[in-house]
Amino acid sequence: ITGWPHDITVIDIGAGEEVMRITASNWVTPAWSPDGRWIATASGDGTAEIWDARTGEMWLTLFGHSSLLLAIDWAPDSERIATGSGDGTAKVWQLSDAGPQELLTLASRDVSGVGGLAFSPDGTMLLTGDFRDNAIKVWDVGIAGDAEWTNLPAQVRAEGALAYAGDGSSVIASSGDGSVTVWDATNYAETLVTHQHDGPVISIDISPDGRWVASGGEDGVVRVWDRYTGQVRFTHRAAATEASRVEAVAWSSDGVLAIARDGDPVVVVDSEGDQVDSLDVEAGLVAGALAWSPSGDRLAVSLVTGDSERWDITRHQIQVWDWQTGEIADSLMETTSSSLAFDPSGERIATVDVTLTSAQVWDLASDTVNELDRGSGALQDIAWSPDGALIATAGADGAIRLWAAETGVQRLALHGHRSSVDKVRFSPDGSTLASVAPDGTLRIWALDLDDLIDLAWSKLSREFTDADCQALLGVAECPDP
Repeated sequence: ITGWPHDITVIDIGAGEEVMRITASNWVTPAWSPDGRWIATASGDGTAEIWDARTGEMWLTLFGHSSLLLAIDWAPDSERIATGSGDGTAKVWQLSDAGPQELLTLASRDVSGVGGLAFSPDGTMLLTGDFRDNAIKVWDVGIAGDAEWTNLPAQVRAEGALAYAGDGSSVIASSGDGSVTVWDATNYAETLVTHQHDGPVISIDISPDGRWVASGGEDGVVRVWDRYTGQVRFTHRAAATEASRVEAVAWSSDGVLAIARDGDPVVVVDSEGDQVDSLDVEAGLVAGALAWSPSGDRLAVSLVTGDSERWDITRHQIQVWDWQTGEIADSLMETTSSSLAFDPSGERIATVDVTLTSAQVWDLASDTVNELDRGSGALQDIAWSPDGALIATAGADGAIRLWAAETGVQRLALHGHRSSVDKVRFSPDGSTLASVAPDGTLRIWALDLDDLIDLAWSKLSREFTDADCQALLGVAECPDP
């Protein structure tokens, strides 16, 4: 834990006690070596310092950069370290008792500096991110290194979209440059990258047969395209000349597509793009959320009714439409939901309330509402696990939280994104959770206990004790690795 101005505090998490405090020469960013022996600090004076994590004594000081250090990362072997600086370079250092040795200097084209870096798991590649070069570079830092290996376009900061294929074979995420990437959900290799839109993609959904992807965004266009080839099946535009932002798209289990645009009626089209219905209630303005019930017989729509420009909570509601009769089956009043989802039974709806920074669970049969615990800040998205036991929320604080659907008690918080989280989605079997952030980062989280145990064993620098397993896994004795 870093403090102001130059302190590093080491805390025993189990005991909740401070172990030691290290005072550096300038403001610092710390990084712990993979083997747990050393703490490295990237400093505002352009140096890096290596500290003994057991005694707090300084071991080495690295000189060489002409500007402040912005990033630092350890190689997996804990014998090399990389530093990124405002001078536009990244350096790779060999550490030993004989002193630090500068192995490589990697020059960026961007004079504003290297703002982020990370070693590959095998330590042979180094990823660097520039502040203004709009690029991510991968460098070969192996024995025959000192060469830029590849150059990847950086993601434009913008709202993202996310969806799983119904069979769980693919996960699809968008970025701010209008592109959409299809990933193989077994090995997370890219299978398709396609540019379907001029601007950020706001919403994505996949047809029940798993083939057709519907995407819509800032350009007001909805395109339905083949997730294997990227070929467009049809394009849908608003009736008005001026494009209206596409707030949401949602496929029903029967294969019809609902489309919500800002200021326009909700439109429902068939698999060929022909309009089969529209929902226009008292000049209602869509607030950005759509969800079909699992059986496909009802459509929940978040609306702001009336034509007044003055904000009024009483004008915000969610209407649940009976798809067979075209009548309103339920109305959830005075909620400013920006995201909503049916549970697997179709009898409950989970919503995110923008004004209350909380989430609610609405029971349509009993006409009751339960609120999830508050206090975590603004929420961006919500999703229901396939078995209905858990609800996931995406937070503006960068955290994903899992809640017990019946009690509303928080079960787990997942931290990893450096910015707010836009979307969360459970895999169809519930074993993983996907999340996407405005910086284009897609993360896949393991939720299955066996998968978590395997991950834990693969990352341990020491063996679990039975006390660790009791605290972390809820079991009396550690399972075999």
